Amino acid sequence: MTKQFDTITIADVARYPRPGTVVPGKIQFTPDSTAVTYLLSAEGNLVRSLWRYEIASGERTVLAGPPPAQAFSRDEELRRERLRLREEGVTDYQFARKAAGSVLAVPMVGGVSVSLDGGPLHEIDGAEGAIDPQLSEDGTQLAFVRDGELYVANIASGEASRLTFDAVDGLTNGLAEFMAQEELGREHGFWWSPDGKRVAFIQADERHIAQYPIVHQGKDTVEVEHHRYPFAGAANAVLRLGVVEVATAAVTWHDTGEESDSYIADAGWTPKGALTVQILNRAQDTLRLYRQIGGEWEPLIEEMTTPWLNLSGQERFLQSGELLWSSERSGFRHLLRYRFRGVEPEITTLTSGEWAVTNVVGVDERRRLAYFCGTKESPVERHIYRVSLDGGEPERLTDGAGWHDGVLSRDGRHLVVIQSSRTHGPQMTLRDLQTGASTVLFANDMASADELGFTPPELFTLPAADGETALHGALYRPKGLPEGERAPLVVSVYGGPHAQRVTDTWGMTVDMRAQYLARQGCAVLVVDNRGSANRG
Repeated sequence: MTKQFDTITIADVARYPRPGTVVPGKIQFTPDSTAVTYLLSAEGNLVRSLWRYEIASGERTVLAGPPPAQAFSRDEELRRERLRLREEGVTDYQFARKAAGSVLAVPMVGGVSVSLDGGPLHEIDGAEGAIDPQLSEDGTQLAFVRDGELYVANIASGEASRLTFDAVDGLTNGLAEFMAQEELGREHGFWWSPDGKRVAFIQADERHIAQYPIVHQGKDTVEVEHHRYPFAGAANAVLRLGVVEVATAAVTWHDTGEESDSYIADAGWTPKGALTVQILNRAQDTLRLYRQIGGEWEPLIEEMTTPWLNLSGQERFLQSGELLWSSERSGFRHLLRYRFRGVEPEITTLTSGEWAVTNVVGVDERRRLAYFCGTKESPVERHIYRVSLDGGEPERLTDGAGWHDGVLSRDGRHLVVIQSSRTHGPQMTLRDLQTGASTVLFANDMASADELGFTPPELFTLPAADGETALHGALYRPKGLPEGERAPLVVSVYGGPHAQRVTDTWGMTVDMRAQYLARQGCAVLVVDNRGSANRG
């Protein structure tokens, strides 16, 4: 029986989306934990809509369909590049976390639409051209950046007011600069305070950085773009952390005393309204977390690692005042719980061992449980675990081979699990953590290697040159190669420090270039070297 991908063409190699990868994305629970929301294309392409699944009834509805095709602004195009975002239509959405009713914001090309209490979406008049729109926690205001300046719009009236007034070419307020987006994983340049009265923001001054031309020659006319690109060893953007009062637009600048060429790795607020910032030095081997108390900066944590320090972005201040922190100080990334009392903090190690915590799925503060993904079983797999915030042995919640990720409801009762492997595309399941009941939300029925005609790669380990370090590899064998015959070998290489390519995931199987070469009689070898991620 002939299968769809028994034969693979060059067009198949270039085509997106990959087979079996049109799956739910941006999965969330509503703030009241009664529904699951996600982005999905019912047509099987890259144009997504926003869907809602009611947990009690099982009813599915489309909250927002794709808007008419429109051209992106250049700033938005660059932001999409930094986010590696191919999808169109509805590409993001957010709920106000602590609104009296339901407040949903959906960024559209050219503006932002809002739905109140489940009503129809309507555009916010003052939010045209908004970049990185963010709702205040109570859902009454929307902050965004336009033309390098920070604005706030009133949701009820739609009127927008400008909060900053000094942006010029090379100086922006509220936008994550190039280095933050591309290298540090920070996509935001401003943060709402919990009470909605203040906005912390970063001013990035790149005027001293020379403009670098990028020439586009693939069109009828040659186009030239200019970007202020910070080359290695040269000057970076000069950053300032400010807080602006929404009512008056008065700005207060905050200096932690760090060197001027340091990076702002992240910033934000504690649940009780204290400003926080993480500063990474230029050498990228020291990270300091500060909290502002009474106008003074209090250093809370210092991490030092050589030759460089990896950022995780998994830190969480809890309502209790405690901090869930992620650290590689043991040689592997693990979770710690900090309690700040007295001169020295009380530190509880939550996870340990020669394996890594890769991300925090959620925190159930009422039951004092942290949910996370990790490599405890194998570096090429991921499983979901939970552990008490007071310490103890982690409990594994997922089974079966492959890769698992998840989203925890705010009330801690439900967990969405997304699972894939080399033999099957991603599937989404809703689990009731109290009753143990499980509901398949997205089966991805036809996305199996056998049904589509793919041969999954073989996973293996081999010793590095030192004879001791185990390296993980994947081999795509030439289709139809007789036993004992030799074949040309193509080594597919990526050795970057934050990358991991060899995984038991569907993405390995639908590597269409590797599958194409295997159909042409080549063997394809992928090996994660010693610098690859999640190995300690």
